[in-house]
Parts: sequence; C-alpha cells; structure tokens
Amino acid sequence: MATPRLALRWLRSRAIDIADQLETAAARPIRHWLSDHAAHEYALFTLVRGESYLLTISGEATRYTLPVSPAWSTK
Repeated sequence: MATPRLALRWLRSRAIDIADQLETAAARPIRHWLSDHAAHEYALFTLVRGESYLLTISGEATRYTLPVSPAWSTK
C-alpha cells in the first residue's frame, strides 16, 4: 500500500470480505474489530511509525491472520 491509511482501508476491506463469508456467530469477532475505532487508530498509529500490524481473529474453529507491512517506510 502506498500510505498507512490505504493499508488500513485494505485491511478493513479484507476483514469485511471474510466476515461476509462466515456465519453470523463466526463473523462476530471480525464485526467487532470492524466497529472498534480505537483498534483502527492503534493500527494506523503502528503503521505510521513504520511497523507492521497483524490482525488475528480467532473463532471456535477458525483463525484468520491478516498482516500489513509498510512498503512506504524507509526503515
């Protein structure tokens, strides 16, 4: 992604795609993250600092890991 904000937008988009494919109960942790403004601010802050952000969402029988690494960073 070209910027931290675009990376966060991509991450949210992928999380929505995953949640849309799951049953309601299994999608609940993803939907919670999608509505958690503080979690998004933390992710954005992490990416702005040039660090990678890893979103891991676990359910009863599933685990999704979505990594975002800054391509814009000079580190």
